[in-house]
Amino acid sequence: MKVKKLLTIDILGYQFNIVEDGEIVRRGKEGECDMEKELITINPNQSRRGIADTLLHEILHVINGTGLDAENQLNEMQVTYFGTVLAEVLRRNPQLQKILTE
Repeated sequence: MKVKKLLTIDILGYQFNIVEDGEIVRRGKEGECDMEKELITINPNQSRRGIADTLLHEILHVINGTGLDAENQLNEMQVTYFGTVLAEVLRRNPQLQKILTE
């Protein structure tokens, strides 16, 4: 499957490329982040909501790995929980978009 670049986003001053690559499933994942390459890879064979949730989850991994020392980093379960809950809060409150983008 061909890798497709979606966009580049700024995460705390780092420029992360977001790509879709179905091969990630062979590694047993829906998404992953590579801090050194500044790359987030997403499985495109998910629902739109699945892609959005996976992307937010991987962004939280980047934030976690960039801003916290090893002792204070969130574990996988915590990242999953916060990602899922934050995505749901944003979905249920579209009026937040205006405040968050000003």
